Amino acid sequence: MYIRKSMISKLILKEKQKVKISCEKQASIKIKKLQTQIITEYEDRIKELSEINYLLIKKKDREIKKLNKEIEQNRNHYISVRQRENSVDELSDEIEYVVNNMVLKVQETLQPFYRTRAKIEATKRASDKKHNKVESIFRAAK
Repeated sequence: MYIRKSMISKLILKEKQKVKISCEKQASIKIKKLQTQIITEYEDRIKELSEINYLLIKKKDREIKKLNKEIEQNRNHYISVRQRENSVDELSDEIEYVVNNMVLKVQETLQPFYRTRAKIEATKRASDKKHNKVESIFRAAK
């Protein structure tokens, strides 16, 4: 039997094509499996990370609400302290005014007493100079 070289080469090419196609199919199946595996891994990672992030966000949200509540309480406390401080300032001003008025009235009340005492002292000194014993003391001092 006579076989041509071109026929052999065509057969070899056909076989190569068949092998190539089967290899491509196997490679594409492997690629698809790898792709689906990688996609599922990434999806799982994304789900896991999103769950972790969701929990972290919830935790931070609770912290923020707690801190806002504390801030509001401290603000209310600050406002009440400032109001008390203002009322204490007003009260101390009133007390100072009353005390100053009382001091003035006491001084006005004591003024006649001081004047009378000064007159008595002046009279005493003048009368003491005329006394014999006092006059002898003044003479001895000269």
